[in-house]
Amino acid sequence: MGLFGCWTGAVAKRKGYGYGKAFLLGFGLPIMLGVISVGLVYASGGRGCGGIVCLIVAFLVFMYYSLAKRKDLSQQA
Repeated sequence: MGLFGCWTGAVAKRKGYGYGKAFLLGFGLPIMLGVISVGLVYASGGRGCGGIVCLIVAFLVFMYYSLAKRKDLSQQA
């Protein structure tokens, strides 16, 4: 998860977005959703882990920032 967070932050920074926000979305969000999914699975009587949920969410956040257009920094004041 740390690698996905760092990669997402690096790609976001290169495109003009904030590193910190992108890092948290690529690292913290997947972990939180993985923990929630584990809780739901165990509460329903099943067995499993949230690893696949973490990986999918981290990959989707990474792809979002990878496909995002560059920010036009010349128009920001």
